[in-house]
Amino acid sequence: IAGLDELALLDRHVRIPRDRVLPALAAAVALALDQDSPLASHRLGDLHGRVGNVDRAVELYERVAEKFAGQGFLPKAIAIYKKINRLVPQRLDIFERLAAKGD
Repeated sequence: IAGLDELALLDRHVRIPRDRVLPALAAAVALALDQDSPLASHRLGDLHGRVGNVDRAVELYERVAEKFAGQGFLPKAIAIYKKINRLVPQRLDIFERLAAKGD
């Protein structure tokens, strides 16, 4: 994306203007596929959430949470599960995963 480098794209504190969200999605997809990065997948989930693709956002967040948990970053995994819980509180399996990670 012109004027937005990869690091800015991955920084969750960088606000992406509404008219630039779709191009940012495309760039984040390329990064996530290239690097298999939890950070890129997390940011991609954020962008999907912003454009209303909640199911895709949740799918990406679940992948990120599992990757973090597998790498031993349990607080990060729990934070991602809480994010999923805010998006889809009816998903009871997320509560179960949160409880399992909290042990």
